[in-house]
Parts: sequence; C-alpha cells; structure tokens
Amino acid sequence: MSQYTGCNHYVGLFRPLQWLSPENKVIVITGCDTGIGFQLAQHFHKKGCYVIATVLSIHSEGAIKLKNELSDDHFHILQLNILDKKQIKQVVDDVEHILNQNNLMLHALVNNAGISVFGEFDFCTIKHIEDQININLLGPIMLTKSFLHILIRDKARIINSSSVNAMQPFPGIGVYSATKKGIEAFSESLRMELHKFKVQVINVRLGDYARLTNIMTQHSRIVEQQEEELKTHKQDLYGDYFRLYHESALKNYGMFSPKSFESSSLFDDFDEAIFAVKPRKYILSATLSYRLIIYFLVFLPIDLREYILRRFTNVFVTEK
Repeated sequence: MSQYTGCNHYVGLFRPLQWLSPENKVIVITGCDTGIGFQLAQHFHKKGCYVIATVLSIHSEGAIKLKNELSDDHFHILQLNILDKKQIKQVVDDVEHILNQNNLMLHALVNNAGISVFGEFDFCTIKHIEDQININLLGPIMLTKSFLHILIRDKARIINSSSVNAMQPFPGIGVYSATKKGIEAFSESLRMELHKFKVQVINVRLGDYARLTNIMTQHSRIVEQQEEELKTHKQDLYGDYFRLYHESALKNYGMFSPKSFESSSLFDDFDEAIFAVKPRKYILSATLSYRLIIYFLVFLPIDLREYILRRFTNVFVTEK
C-alpha cells in the first residue's frame, strides 16, 4: 500500500492534497478531559488512529466518557498534569511501552492543554498570571523536551495549539496572548532546529470556540478572585467599570463561535496538521467571518487597529 494518497498539489489557500493514511498512526493528545482535546481524541480514534489521550484526572467526567466510548486497543488514557515532572516522565515511559508492545512509531504529539483567564491585566492575580504562563507555555515546552528523543527517532511531528491572539492580541487576554505568541516563537525556532531530523512543527491557530468549550465555566470564580484583588487598593479607581466589564464579557463571549464542532473547520484543520504530507506551518482554525476580521486587523496600521479594539471593548461595556 502506498504511504500516502492524493497528488502533490495545493488548492485554495495552500491546502495540501497529499495525505498520509491514518492507519497505525499513533497520536498523543494532551488536555482531553474537556473541549477541543476531548473532541480530537474521539475524532482521530474514529479515523482509525491509535490515540493516547492525556487527562488532568482519570476520574473526570470527560475521561470516564472517553474510556467508556473508546474502549479498545487503539485507545489509551493517561493521567498528566503537564507541570508535574514525575507524571511527565511516567507518560513518556508509558507511551514508549505502548509503542514497543504494538511495534509502532509515534506520529504526532499534540500540545493541546491550556487555559485562559479573562480580565484586564490589572484585575488578574499573580496566580492567574503564573497559571497561564506555566500551563500554556512552560508545560508544552517541558513535555516536548521529554518526548524529543522519541519524536526525533520516529520522525514524528509536533502540533502546538496556538491562537488567533498570537496574531492579534485583544484587550482582556494579554497574558494568554503572550503565552500564544511565546509558543509560536518556540515552535518557529524548534522547527528550524529539527528540520535536519525531518521533524515537522505545526501551529494550529484556534479562533473563537468559546461557546463550544468549558473556557468560561470558571469565570464566576475568577471574577470573585479578581474583585478581591481590586479591593486591596484599587476598587475606587475602577468603580462600576469592573462589574460592567465582566457582565459584558459573559453576555458577549463567543460571538464568532461556530454552532457546533461538526460545522466548524476544526477537524479539517487538525487533519491537515496530522495527515498532510506537507502541512502549512500555521493553520488558522476559525469561522470565515472571524478569519476576515483577524486578517483585516492585522494589516491595519497599529494605531488604527488599537483604536478600533478600544472602541469595540468600550461599546460593550458602556452599552449597559
């Protein structure tokens, strides 16, 4: 059987047509308890891949559901806190064992696990800042380092979940945006270093999937923590602005989200990252309207761009 199907051509916005077969492709995906990681684990299992899904807790609702629905020898679930060095080592050892036991090679590491804390920088606690940097940036870097000998040996590929906010940061997610810019800078450097080993590094720039994920489920708790932070010395400075800001956030978040994962481009975009022989190095995964808005903003002069984003934020806060 041929190693790949299709022709070595590109169509549309440089989407490749030359694809690898999913057969016997081993994919490690982090952050599969909920949201996009959960969806990707199901998707790639259905396509016939060996999926090794890591979860923060094997007792989480998502982990239990995955175990019940995908219970065969093509699916494995491992517990992983990407900040825990012992758990990282154990996961790497477990993956090696699975590969050796089945006489397989690793095809892809998908660094998907991440968090976002919404709120202006002055609202955020030190822990909010540290958690985003550690989970979104340091964690994937350390996990990649631990898997590197396998990735090089098997000529595997690394897929890092980035964000449109690496292209265009928005007010209210400055630290999150910084972590995504950081993961892209890391990816670009790593891609050049690993080229000699035929290891590809791809960034999937995720757009607005907020309505389809659990990204805002902890928002009420975060607001309470931020309010406590302001009470110490800045409550008078912001007045009602803080309350109006977060009421607006809850009302308007996810305005560019697709209606469902199935109607979005998410699976097609990750299919390209995983199965295309020569995937694009940066894949933008968003609705058409959101893509157009991002590209429009990116090509504007910076002063005009920032003016539009400030006005956009203020409209939703003051319309109350």
